[in-house]
Amino acid sequence: MTEPTASSYCITGSDYLTTRQSLPAIAAHLVNVVGELRDSGEFPRRASVIIEVGDEPILNIRLEGLSPANDPDRIDTLSALHTLLEVISHANLIDISGESPALFNPRILAVDPAGIPYAGVIGAGIGEIHLVSGPQ
Repeated sequence: MTEPTASSYCITGSDYLTTRQSLPAIAAHLVNVVGELRDSGEFPRRASVIIEVGDEPILNIRLEGLSPANDPDRIDTLSALHTLLEVISHANLIDISGESPALFNPRILAVDPAGIPYAGVIGAGIGEIHLVSGPQ
């Protein structure tokens, strides 16, 4: 995984510092945060999150338990997708100039009981922009 090569403006959050750029650590952190959000009523109870970490800088996240049948207006689905993107963005590092690739790309798919995707978010992240200094 790469970092910006000089000071640049990036979308990132404090979780970037605590997860140390490790996709397995980021995945574990996401599971913990989702559990906390679920316990506080801020994440749908019937939704579960499955995370796969491969060799590529892609974090595959599957949202299960919601479907067009039990969430026809997609309010819970879209809320859960937005929450996952926001939480995962706090651990990412995205140079807004485009000169350096994002630390990783999340692929978040909501799937129905048959495993067929019906909603999703694919992209780097969302959040506040900060000046980050990388190796010179």
